[in-house]
Amino acid sequence: MKIKLEIPDAAYVPEIEQDVLGTLLFGGDFRQVASFLRDDHFVHEVHRILFRAIRAAFDQYGSANPAIVSRLIPEDAALVFAQKTDHAPLAYMAALAEQIVVGPAGLDRGAQAVKAQWARLKTGEIAGLLRQTAHDATADPKEIIQGVASELDEVAAELRSGPRRKTMRTMDEATSAALEEVREAQQRGNGLTGYTWGLSDINTATGGIHPGEMVIIGARPSMGKTAVALSIALRTASTGIGVGFLSLEMGAQKLAMRRLTDIAYDWGVKVPYTDLIKGTVSETNLSAIIEANQSADNLPLWIAEQHQQIRPASIGTDQWQKRLKFARDNSKWHVDAWGPAPGNPECRVPAHLLQQADGQGWAEWEV
Repeated sequence: MKIKLEIPDAAYVPEIEQDVLGTLLFGGDFRQVASFLRDDHFVHEVHRILFRAIRAAFDQYGSANPAIVSRLIPEDAALVFAQKTDHAPLAYMAALAEQIVVGPAGLDRGAQAVKAQWARLKTGEIAGLLRQTAHDATADPKEIIQGVASELDEVAAELRSGPRRKTMRTMDEATSAALEEVREAQQRGNGLTGYTWGLSDINTATGGIHPGEMVIIGARPSMGKTAVALSIALRTASTGIGVGFLSLEMGAQKLAMRRLTDIAYDWGVKVPYTDLIKGTVSETNLSAIIEANQSADNLPLWIAEQHQQIRPASIGTDQWQKRLKFARDNSKWHVDAWGPAPGNPECRVPAHLLQQADGQGWAEWEV
């Protein structure tokens, strides 16, 4: 089927859109694409009209039958069909059956291809406008760049959106899935329906880490949240499960040092974390740590560190005063979480909160 094109054939592939529309009209489930595919993703005008009518038919009648869809196409839009395709809407829809490539099984992928084609042509359009604007001697380059970047960001955001998994399930379906998890846990014999925490008491209480859940570990500052999270990450990774560790405060090297002490502890080598960062660990213990660390080589564990420094303004005065009170009462300062101690030129504490003796004789708080 040939469509009268208003853009070059080489740039626009109508069969991509025809495949999706034909699939939706002849057996495809509109719910698979309803959450991320829109009529403006279709490049050709008649396809935009047709997709709008398919959506309306499904919303009103729960069906995308061609006979129903044709009745929902406005009369003026029917004239567009005649002008652009030499077909009446219903005849055009019937012909789309021949354009189906994969069918319902490929609907998600086909819909993504429609979006990809729209994004490609949209990017070309933006590039053309960029070239035209850049040749204007009076144009502000900063405004040109900002405008193009904003439009490209919108295109990229559309590409990132994709099919959402079905969230509505019957109670019978959910019950069957739950029973299947129970059977799998019985077969494993460890009481886990998810991935291990590496901590037996938490495994017993929760049944493990389950996909789709978000768990928040809460505690006051410097009570060991990072240490617990890293220990969990190590033990989960040791079972072959890939783990990503995102750190906003502590760098990868210091996290690696905590990893060394954690692994060494399992080998009966008890070395404080601060001994490693200060270099006061004995040669005997260091050798034992190196040997123990070899057992954890090649674990599927990756660390992503945030290099941006935390600005003092991001922490309220009350919070700094609480930290200073603790430090003055205990002569300890948590460098990892609070930054350099008072007396250090890079200290983050607002100057007006500091006392002359702050930082003198304070040790690093071991967590």
